[in-house]
Amino acid sequence: MKRFSFVALLLFAFTCSISAQLTFSFNDMVNTRRVSDPQLSPDGRMIAYSMGIVDKAANKALTQIYTMSIDGTNQRAITSGTSSSSSPRWSPDGRHIAFATGGQIWTMEPDGDDKEQITKISSSASQPVWSPDGKRIAFVSTRDNPPGLVGIWLVRPDGTDLRQVVPGGG
Repeated sequence: MKRFSFVALLLFAFTCSISAQLTFSFNDMVNTRRVSDPQLSPDGRMIAYSMGIVDKAANKALTQIYTMSIDGTNQRAITSGTSSSSSPRWSPDGRHIAFATGGQIWTMEPDGDDKEQITKISSSASQPVWSPDGKRIAFVSTRDNPPGLVGIWLVRPDGTDLRQVVPGGG
């Protein structure tokens, strides 16, 4: 019986020490980087993804776009600034990434250079997707739609030929 009590006490102490090590504090939560939306490059060598980080000094969370090699090396932020950037999408030829920032659709090279604003609309644009031939970018926007509804829009990568193809609400 003494041996059983000793083993039970030992297990209890071990369990308490493990649970003390696994305590997740508010600071842990704030310092956690949240990755999402991974997109493989067409050649399969790179991954573009979004990562959210809390900026305690500015008292806000920001999401930026990163790239890295598929082996996990060469991680690099390719967007920065005071606006969140999200929804990275590789062009079919792998030479550009479309993304959303500041309520607009932009493109850039995979290293973050040559950023170009594609849309210049008065309401939010997000979730860009390239056509398979790379000649159009589809996205959603609340522009010209009833409040709370989004429509699907198309635009050429140079920003021309903007048109709504599906109105909000179907």
